[in-house]
Amino acid sequence: MRDCLEISTTPCGEDCAQVGSEDYFEKYRPEAKRYIALLEKIFGNPPEGSGFSIKSFPHDFGTYHEVVVYFDDEYPESLQYAYCVEANLPETWDEDSPIDWRNFSNSNEEDEDCGEGVTFGLQAIC
Repeated sequence: MRDCLEISTTPCGEDCAQVGSEDYFEKYRPEAKRYIALLEKIFGNPPEGSGFSIKSFPHDFGTYHEVVVYFDDEYPESLQYAYCVEANLPETWDEDSPIDWRNFSNSNEEDEDCGEGVTFGLQAIC
């Protein structure tokens, strides 16, 4: 089944377009596209069944947008990729060191290239 995890539109330590602001619709798309490019640089091309996209969501102040990473449980590598992305999001635009998602495991053990593993479920299902 195809699903997704919400990521954000920018690294967590960076400013982002604010929903409801006058220039939101001019700013969110370029920053989300830049973020997708950064994530693909870090994690490489998504395997079959996964990928990044910009998705809209309703909000009291209007529609907001998030970068999401899709996965399909029929393709186990897509789930592994999505979890690795979610667990290793960059804090700034300058963090672009490659991470091999193939070494990521969804456990409490330390992963070779993906930092400390964590046990987690789907934090944000679309």
